[in-house]
Amino acid sequence: MVGLPHPEVVKLFEQDPDTKVVVMFGEIGTSQEEQVADLIEAGAFTKPLIAYIGGKAARSGTRFSHAGAIIEGGRGTHEGKVARLREVGAHVVDSFADIPKVTKQVLLEMGVVTPQAGG
Repeated sequence: MVGLPHPEVVKLFEQDPDTKVVVMFGEIGTSQEEQVADLIEAGAFTKPLIAYIGGKAARSGTRFSHAGAIIEGGRGTHEGKVARLREVGAHVVDSFADIPKVTKQVLLEMGVVTPQAGG
């Protein structure tokens, strides 16, 4: 949802009874993903979260093409975001391509979907 920060988006998904899991795509810079972790820790977001954080290969001081990707005071690093999200139980994937597999596994564990032969 363009224009809304990640914490506000996950709050909306928390209220939606049809949402079973949330997939979040983040990147280096800002502290939005850490703020989502804070919501999880506080019990304000309780649904499973699968997250991918882009920018793993970026060197310190790297800036993407927009101001939001600037790393501020040690917060907003790839390593920091991944560690914080994992600390609160989010499923953080290392590869964008792993999102469908991990999402399916979480849904299977929840009993929302059932295994299919050959799949």
